Amino acid sequence: MLQVNQQTIQARILNISVTGIGILCHTTLSPNTTIHTHAELTLHNQTTSVKLEGKVVHSTAVHDQYLIGIELCNLTAYRQGIIEQYVAING
Repeated sequence: MLQVNQQTIQARILNISVTGIGILCHTTLSPNTTIHTHAELTLHNQTTSVKLEGKVVHSTAVHDQYLIGIELCNLTAYRQGIIEQYVAING
């Protein structure tokens, strides 16, 4: 789920890196829209919730949904480290 302008939007994270995330949802989002979400990342059989903030960089229609690219911002060193570990393990 994403928080956008005090509204909750159902979305699915498709991919994640230390610079951004790709999501799929039924709502288009305009470029530069700020989003807030949590990613549940599993490292070494333990799930960690990572709070993320970002800005929409693109929104592309795909059938009846939208593929949205989000550039992460205000990522703490701790959160960046968790994402780096997750990407290293899961590709």
